[in-house]
Amino acid sequence: MIIISNQLFLKIQCLSLDFLLRVCLNMDQWLNACVAIERAITIKAAIHFDKKKSKQIAKIVIVILLIFIVSTNIYDSIYRRLVDEENEDDKRLWCIALYPYNLQLFNSMIHIFHFLAPFAINLISTIILITKISRQQSNVHPNQTYVEHL
Repeated sequence: MIIISNQLFLKIQCLSLDFLLRVCLNMDQWLNACVAIERAITIKAAIHFDKKKSKQIAKIVIVILLIFIVSTNIYDSIYRRLVDEENEDDKRLWCIALYPYNLQLFNSMIHIFHFLAPFAINLISTIILITKISRQQSNVHPNQTYVEHL
């Protein structure tokens, strides 16, 4: 196993990789939530759904989401440090983030927000999808009740 000991490379990797991972993971969750919203709108709008307008809105939303997610995670790179740890036979470098108390609280709130908001959006749009499709099916098959379709 090759051990990388170039301090500059490790510092750049420490500052950028964790930040990029966090941004990409949050972006994935938010984009999934946007897809869920679009599905709910598609079902709700039915034949009046405008595909061209949807594509335009999607492009704008992606840019806004990227700016929002980067701006809520930019502080992470500022507080990341490389720490040397030496044991009796080992030398290790750790990439750690040391936040002040207020920023630690903010970090926790941001993590919770970036998890719960897309989760809630997905949950609500799933409920909308199920109820709307059940109503449509009950209109198509009037011999079955609405509850049976649910």
